[in-house]
Amino acid sequence: MISLPANWTSASLRDLATPIRGISFPTQAKSLVPAEGLVACLRTTNVQRSVEWGDLWYVPQTYVRREEQWLREGDTLVSIANSRELVGKVARVDRLPTKATLGTFIAALRPSPALSDRWFYYQLSSETVQQDIRSRSSTTTNISNVNMNSLLQIEIPVPPAGEQHRIANAIEEHFTRLDAAVAALRRAQANLKRYRASVLKAACEGKLVPTEAEIAKREGRDYESASMLLERVRASPRNISVIGAKTDQPVNLSSLPPGWLWAQFGQLMAAFQSGSTAVPTDSPTDFPILRSSSVRPGGVDFADSRYVDIAHSANLNFFLDDGDLLFIRLSGSLEYVGNCGMVRGLAGRKLQYPDRLFRARVVFPVVPSYCEIAFASRAIRQQVTNQVKSTAGHQRISMGAISGSWLPLPPLAEQHRIADEVEQRLIAIQAGEASITKQLARAERLRQSVLKRAFEGRLVPQDPNDEPAGALLERIRANRLSRFPSESPQGAPFRRPVADAVGLTQRELVHPKRGTPFVL
Repeated sequence: MISLPANWTSASLRDLATPIRGISFPTQAKSLVPAEGLVACLRTTNVQRSVEWGDLWYVPQTYVRREEQWLREGDTLVSIANSRELVGKVARVDRLPTKATLGTFIAALRPSPALSDRWFYYQLSSETVQQDIRSRSSTTTNISNVNMNSLLQIEIPVPPAGEQHRIANAIEEHFTRLDAAVAALRRAQANLKRYRASVLKAACEGKLVPTEAEIAKREGRDYESASMLLERVRASPRNISVIGAKTDQPVNLSSLPPGWLWAQFGQLMAAFQSGSTAVPTDSPTDFPILRSSSVRPGGVDFADSRYVDIAHSANLNFFLDDGDLLFIRLSGSLEYVGNCGMVRGLAGRKLQYPDRLFRARVVFPVVPSYCEIAFASRAIRQQVTNQVKSTAGHQRISMGAISGSWLPLPPLAEQHRIADEVEQRLIAIQAGEASITKQLARAERLRQSVLKRAFEGRLVPQDPNDEPAGALLERIRANRLSRFPSESPQGAPFRRPVADAVGLTQRELVHPKRGTPFVL
């Protein structure tokens, strides 16, 4: 515990704020659209760095039984039931565009009027307090919950009232500059994403590098067109039948440069199958197996893997080779299903793939890295997602949907040039994205550094003329005792009715058998 500056003190959240619990209502009572008799109800997704007023729920106003459950400007909202990483997340109600209440998984802490509500919110958003909240949570079925009584026991340093306002003003000055820098980084991040999409689009339209037809004309020579290449591919021995291949080309495919043609992916494949059905484990063995999450557009993350035993490693068809194309067959998100990544850099290691992935091998001499590029482009990606089926909460793609996808096929020499050019540009894009990610993390560290300095009394100077925080705290406690006389003085433990804590009447909380009120 750090030593506090002169005139500071410490106090529990129970001393400083009134807790307001969210309302309960049956699932069928909520609506996603406003209507007469319904009121806005915030939920955990609305608790961001500030309150997000979009994507609200609307519930009958009759479920708001007490005046205290209407949100007020200055309330600090706390997510008391969420994932382990997000439980305890806080947001300040700095505006009320509509009359609103809060749902069961959120609590509001309404600071005493004698305190700065801005200072109170920033204090609760500091990493020190956030860690304290998370340490008090219990986790079941991937959801962490914070007991309200435990939350209210958290102790925080309290400066004099005047210094609270100076601290809040200084924090906001620093955060304004940080927010401007973060916004610029987000814009750069979005620009890189758009640039990546434009590179892939140009690559699959024959606009990224000179076409083979243009070069051959300039050099006065013949060249092998994509149709001639496809004839060579068809004549190659293959160990699969063409799954999903069709003779008729869809009418909505765009025109291509001279020497190109549209070909179905199944016409280019030498092998296509799903992976091992073995149940993997986290216990290391000599036989790693990829997770489906290892596949992302542009590559495969070998580190994202689990393990199987030797008994499930006898089938050599489940081992990968450089140049293999992996497709996500099954995912909980449409964003990921059907994604294609090429295996590269195995360097002799033995690595298997699971049945949540498809593995395709293209016929030599087709360039697999070009096929990876094509499947990452927006137009081809749309073909795949149009074929996705939803089953039992999962998004699935079939073998036929992958092999039946139409790809723009350039001449072989042009495939190599496209793949090389895209690789160079994507390396530059990835370097830029990595730099932005690093700067965003630094901005967050700076944000927490500002808060740390603020609540150690090192952000703004102390004013000896300020009323000591101890005197402020005594006034807050005296005011609370005048409203809740059952509380014990001198900060001793006390038992007070739940009604006092959450605004219920005693009658509402009488025990059904004993006829006495519940107590904390």
